[in-house]
Amino acid sequence: MIEAFRDDILSTLTQGELDFLYFTELHLNDIASWSIEEAAAASYTSAAVIERACRKLRLSGYAELRFLVRNELRERSVSVQEDVSDYSARTAQDALLRETKLTFQESLLSLLPKAVAAIWQAHSLVLFGRGLSEFPAEYLSDYLTRIGKSCRRYLDPPFVYRDVAGFTDKDAIVIFSSGGRTIPVVKAAAIAKKNKATTIVVCSDQESPLWKMASIALYAASDQLSISQIDLNSRFTEFAVADALVDELLREKVNTASSKDS
Repeated sequence: MIEAFRDDILSTLTQGELDFLYFTELHLNDIASWSIEEAAAASYTSAAVIERACRKLRLSGYAELRFLVRNELRERSVSVQEDVSDYSARTAQDALLRETKLTFQESLLSLLPKAVAAIWQAHSLVLFGRGLSEFPAEYLSDYLTRIGKSCRRYLDPPFVYRDVAGFTDKDAIVIFSSGGRTIPVVKAAAIAKKNKATTIVVCSDQESPLWKMASIALYAASDQLSISQIDLNSRFTEFAVADALVDELLREKVNTASSKDS
C-alpha cells in the first residue's frame, strides 16, 4: 500500500510516523479491523502520531487509511483469484512439461544448425534480453565465452543500438524476449534488419513484431501469467532453447576441430 503515496509526501513524515506506515504495510489484515487505539497499542505509538501521519499523507484521518487498506486487500484477493487460482507445484510442473513439448518441435530442431552457423560465423555478435529474459541471454553469453566465441551482452538499450548501428551482413544479434513487443528489443531488431545483419530471436509470441523481423525465429513456448499487470511469464523454455544452442555449438566446434585434424 505504501507505493500509493508519492515520495515527496512520504519524505514529510517523521521517523515515528514512517515507522507506523511500515507497520501498517506489514499488518494490513489487522489494520483493516483495528480501531485507532488498537493500532496505536500494537505499533507502540500514539493515536495522535497516527492521526498526524494520516494528515501528512493527505488523508482525512485513520478512518480513511483503514478504508484504503481494505480496498488494497480486496484488490489483492481479486488478482490472486483471477490469475493464479488452484496454482500448485504440480500445476507448475505440468506447465513446464507442456511448454517444453511445445518448444522442442521439429520446426525448432531444424533451425538450430542454421542459428548456430550464424552465431559461429558472425564477425561481431551481440546478445540482448530485457527483464527476466536477461538471464537466458547471460547464460548463453557465458557458454559462448567459455568455448572461445567472442560476444558482447548488454543490459542497456543505448549500447545495443550503438553496436548494432555499425553492423553489416557479416554480423549477428541474438535477442531473447517473451512477448517480443517491448520497444528496446523491437528497435534493436529493426536496426539489425536495416543493416542486413542476421537477427536470431528466441521468443514466445509468434505474432509479435520481433518474431516477424527475425532472420531466424526460435519458438520458446510459455503460458501467459501476470499478476496486477506484472509479467510473470516463465522463461524456462528460453533457457532450454539457449541450452540447445549451446549443445549444437559444442557439436559444431567438435566437428570443425575433427575436420581440421583430418
